[in-house]
Amino acid sequence: MSEDTGHRRLLIDCERLHCRWPIDGAGADLMVCGDAVREGSSYCEAHHVLAHLPPPWKTVSVGGIVPRVDGAAVN
Repeated sequence: MSEDTGHRRLLIDCERLHCRWPIDGAGADLMVCGDAVREGSSYCEAHHVLAHLPPPWKTVSVGGIVPRVDGAAVN
């Protein structure tokens, strides 16, 4: 994935066309992906897809309890 491309950079060093998907660190030391962004997005193609995945739990239930992927119940 993009983390392995060698384009990583500090968020503060990003320009408009760099992917801002957080990789490591926090605050002033936040490292982001840095790959070229997908048109109309703040992320590269791979991270744009990840950012727009549906939530990891079921959103419709018959019995009123929505099971999550990890098995916990969400009311």
